[in-house]
Amino acid sequence: KQLNVKPYGIQYAQVKRGSNKAQCDCGVYALKYIECHARGLDLSLMHDDNINIARMKIACDLFDAANDPVFIDRMSSGIPRMQCIFNVRKKNSNIVKED
Repeated sequence: KQLNVKPYGIQYAQVKRGSNKAQCDCGVYALKYIECHARGLDLSLMHDDNINIARMKIACDLFDAANDPVFIDRMSSGIPRMQCIFNVRKKNSNIVKED
């Protein structure tokens, strides 16, 4: 299959030096920088004073997702979400003949 790849630009974010003094929070910083960028927030909001709170929030979010019955059902079926939606639409369609 021919891929349709277009040139793209890269923007480097200015991050204050001295962040991540513990040198073990890079994953948390990366996730929170992505979140700040996606929401249009200033990257200076992330610093060592609040990184432990961010770590706990991420851990709680992951725990909640892992215990969500809908998420568990989706994961146990082994079918990607978009395929599940397509199959439901296909079954509900008057045009498609069911097997």
